[in-house]
Amino acid sequence: MSYKELTIWGTLGVTIGLLIYYLTGINSLQTNGNLSQDTMVSYLYKVVITAVILEIIMQSVLAGIKHKEADLGDDERDKLIELKSAKLGHWLTSAIILMCVFLATQIERVSGRMLLPEVSDLYNIMHYLIIGFLISEIITTASKVYFYRRDS
Repeated sequence: MSYKELTIWGTLGVTIGLLIYYLTGINSLQTNGNLSQDTMVSYLYKVVITAVILEIIMQSVLAGIKHKEADLGDDERDKLIELKSAKLGHWLTSAIILMCVFLATQIERVSGRMLLPEVSDLYNIMHYLIIGFLISEIITTASKVYFYRRDS
């Protein structure tokens, strides 16, 4: 397996792990009755820092293992796969954003019936956006894996 493909698999694993980590953490805060806007924001900071650290470690380890391939640039196939995958992720991100904008326009009707009643509607919409962005990144990265596997 090439360095490029290994990094894509690693990124996919990290992103899926982060989605699980975020959802279980928010669920744990909610179950324990500790969910508030402050704890949600501080937990989000923890998730972002964890994401950066895990991605740096994963990229460094793979670059160390495959150091010769890591120095090579992208070829035309890599760029085409990147474009196709980014297009899929963009469509999903756009759909999530439109859903959240619609939710914001209907806030009077859905207020109090959101997923996280402990926090304000704004934080609920932020929660949906975070989940949507992570799922969009998973779709983008999984499509890269698919395109690499299909062409090999």
